Amino acid sequence: MSCISRIRRLFYLNVYAYLLLLSTLTSGMISYHFYENGRHYVICIIFGIVAFVLLTQTFRNFANYSHRKRIFLTLLKRNREDFHFQSFEDYVDAPCHRMVIRLVLTELNQKEKYKEIMKKYYLPPYKRYGRKSRIMVFKNQKEAQEWLMNQKR
Repeated sequence: MSCISRIRRLFYLNVYAYLLLLSTLTSGMISYHFYENGRHYVICIIFGIVAFVLLTQTFRNFANYSHRKRIFLTLLKRNREDFHFQSFEDYVDAPCHRMVIRLVLTELNQKEKYKEIMKKYYLPPYKRYGRKSRIMVFKNQKEAQEWLMNQKR
């Protein structure tokens, strides 16, 4: 299917989840160290809470892999024949989605267009508040594909 293996794609799309997992383990080890020493229980509790919060975010990030994979396949299908800059507009704000964009562009052998996409559509967090967002909910896959085909025209 692609020049990038599925395993490498899995690791690449979940890199933030792996970084969160590493932070969780580090925070947990620090908490355990303070617990073993028998002092500084407040610090132990704080690091324990941080580890728990990071762990929940890690699971949430791993659970979103199927969503990122679906975005990857949609963007790949949409831009396989003709390149459409506007198809990337909805995905430039979130860091995980920017990784999906990079992966799609790598797949299409058009890595150089990443800077153009970011220059055209990326807004810093403090400027995003005025941006209107849209949410598309489809009843079934057929309706989604029809909408996608109409967007190509």
